[in-house]
Amino acid sequence: MGILGSALQITHAFFIENRIDSPGSYFLRVCVGAITALVIFIVAKAGVPVIADASKLGGEAPINPYFVSFIAILSGLLSENAIASVQAQGAKFFGSDVPGAPDRWTRDDLNNLLLPPDLSLKAIGEYLGTTEDVTKSILSGKVQATAEQQKTISLYLRRQVRDLFSDLPPAPAN
Repeated sequence: MGILGSALQITHAFFIENRIDSPGSYFLRVCVGAITALVIFIVAKAGVPVIADASKLGGEAPINPYFVSFIAILSGLLSENAIASVQAQGAKFFGSDVPGAPDRWTRDDLNNLLLPPDLSLKAIGEYLGTTEDVTKSILSGKVQATAEQQKTISLYLRRQVRDLFSDLPPAPAN
């Protein structure tokens, strides 16, 4: 089902956005969709009782295969968002503070990299747990980003942390 979701994403990019990628890119996208669907299934099986039969929550509850298929298709279709969501949940579970990691500023204004409909200020703000104004300030380099925010932003924008952030504060405005 994750492969089906990725195929939908590829088809949308090809026909609607007129975007043509290399065959290797298509293969990688299909693989990421399949892997993401498997991870989301494991996460759902591990702790989300909503997808199980509510009458049997005390014992072994069967999972609705149609709902799992739906979640897998969405995971493949929105694999980048699914990965960021799982990472955010993991950060909450294991603690969000990375000892010794400095807060940094963006090298450039990253707001220009948010291209609708795939990337939005509202969505990245939800992943960061901040308001849109604070998110915009972080992405423009006016406010420092914590280590976790740096990781989330780099994952969301599909770039390396080292390419997006710097230890040097922005130059003062004249």
